Amino acid sequence: SVSMEPPSSLECVICHEWMSAPMFQCKEGHCCCKDCKERKPGSLCAFCRSPINVRNRALEAEDELKNVSCRYAPLGCPFVSA
Repeated sequence: SVSMEPPSSLECVICHEWMSAPMFQCKEGHCCCKDCKERKPGSLCAFCRSPINVRNRALEAEDELKNVSCRYAPLGCPFVSA
Protein backbone atom coordinates (compact mmCIF):
# COMPACT_ATOMS: atom_id res chain seq x y z
CA SER A 1 0.00 0.00 0.00
CA VAL A 2 1.09 3.57 -0.63
CA SER A 3 1.32 5.90 2.36
CA MET A 4 -0.23 9.34 2.01
CA GLU A 5 1.75 10.61 5.00
CA PRO A 6 4.29 13.30 4.15
CA PRO A 7 7.94 12.37 4.45
CA SER A 8 9.18 13.73 7.79
CA SER A 9 11.45 16.11 5.87
CA LEU A 10 8.34 17.82 4.45
CA GLU A 11 6.51 18.14 7.77
CA CYS A 12 6.46 21.52 9.52
CA VAL A 13 7.98 21.31 13.03
CA ILE A 14 5.42 23.81 14.32
CA CYS A 15 2.02 22.80 12.87
CA HIS A 16 3.01 19.27 11.67
CA GLU A 17 1.31 19.85 8.29
CA TRP A 18 2.80 18.98 4.90
CA MET A 19 4.81 22.03 3.74
CA SER A 20 5.00 23.59 0.32
CA ALA A 21 7.31 26.34 -0.90
CA PRO A 22 8.55 28.61 0.49
CA MET A 23 10.03 26.63 3.38
CA PHE A 24 12.23 27.96 6.15
CA GLN A 25 14.66 26.41 8.61
CA CYS A 26 16.69 27.09 11.75
CA LYS A 27 20.48 26.74 11.92
CA GLU A 28 20.05 23.09 12.93
CA GLY A 29 18.01 22.30 9.79
CA HIS A 30 14.56 21.95 11.41
CA CYS A 31 11.98 23.27 8.93
CA CYS A 32 8.74 25.19 9.14
CA CYS A 33 6.10 26.27 6.64
CA LYS A 34 5.43 29.75 5.31
CA ASP A 35 2.17 30.05 7.26
CA CYS A 36 3.82 29.35 10.62
CA LYS A 37 6.70 31.71 9.84
CA GLU A 38 4.31 34.51 8.85
CA ARG A 39 1.96 33.86 11.78
CA LYS A 40 4.72 34.58 14.25
CA PRO A 41 7.58 36.73 12.92
CA GLY A 42 10.81 35.84 14.66
CA SER A 43 9.58 32.27 15.12
CA LEU A 44 11.71 29.94 17.17
CA CYS A 45 12.22 26.29 16.31
CA ALA A 46 9.96 23.95 18.27
CA PHE A 47 12.91 21.57 18.81
CA CYS A 48 15.99 23.68 19.50
CA ARG A 49 14.56 27.19 20.07
CA SER A 50 16.88 28.70 17.42
CA PRO A 51 15.48 31.42 15.14
CA ILE A 52 13.88 30.13 11.94
CA ASN A 53 15.32 32.56 9.43
CA VAL A 54 16.76 30.73 6.40
CA ARG A 55 15.00 29.48 3.25
CA ASN A 56 15.50 25.78 2.54
CA ARG A 57 15.67 25.78 -1.25
CA ALA A 58 16.84 22.15 -1.44
CA LEU A 59 13.70 21.02 0.36
CA GLU A 60 11.62 23.27 -1.89
CA ALA A 61 13.14 21.48 -4.90
CA GLU A 62 12.19 18.13 -3.30
CA ASP A 63 8.65 19.44 -2.85
CA GLU A 64 8.43 20.17 -6.58
CA LEU A 65 8.84 16.44 -7.23
CA LYS A 66 5.55 15.64 -5.48
CA ASN A 67 2.67 14.65 -7.70
CA VAL A 68 4.82 14.08 -10.78
CA SER A 69 3.15 11.91 -13.40
CA CYS A 70 4.87 8.89 -14.86
CA ARG A 71 6.81 9.61 -18.03
CA TYR A 72 4.48 7.09 -19.70
CA ALA A 73 1.34 9.04 -18.75
CA PRO A 74 0.73 9.97 -22.41
CA LEU A 75 0.52 6.22 -23.09
CA GLY A 76 -2.05 5.71 -20.32
CA CYS A 77 0.01 5.05 -17.19
CA PRO A 78 -2.02 6.37 -14.22
CA PHE A 79 0.89 6.48 -11.69
CA VAL A 80 1.47 9.78 -9.91
CA SER A 81 4.21 10.05 -7.29
CA ALA A 82 3.24 11.24 -3.84
